[in-house]
Amino acid sequence: MVKRWFLVGGILLLVSLLVTGCGVPKEDYEAVVAERDSVQSELQSVRSELSAAQLTIEAQEQAMVQAKTAAEIINALFIPVLKGEESLIDPFEFLFEWSDKVKAAEDAELQRLFNAVMDSEAGDQELMDFFLYLFESIPKTLE
Repeated sequence: MVKRWFLVGGILLLVSLLVTGCGVPKEDYEAVVAERDSVQSELQSVRSELSAAQLTIEAQEQAMVQAKTAAEIINALFIPVLKGEESLIDPFEFLFEWSDKVKAAEDAELQRLFNAVMDSEAGDQELMDFFLYLFESIPKTLE
């Protein structure tokens, strides 16, 4: 019978040691959870900043495309004029060659003015409005 009590006592002692020895202290657990939550919050903040930066980059890339298109059109027309080759330029034919570039610029006002020029068959006032817009839009686009 004494052996039985030693066996029961030993089992109870072993079980109590196992129960108290297993597990993580509550303070350690709460500290790890708080750190995890802090890191997740910081990660979300960084993701938001990255998203905003990507939007800014995309907007700047679009502005550069618009400015480049305007500059290419201006250069294609005015370089020959400066060289004294203006008699070689047929404005309507020149603009027809640039229709894809104007569409690629995705500038609604530039497209509207371009269509007005095409509809007027390269009328003087429409050409003046178109090129004036090009000259004014480059600095604004690059701001």
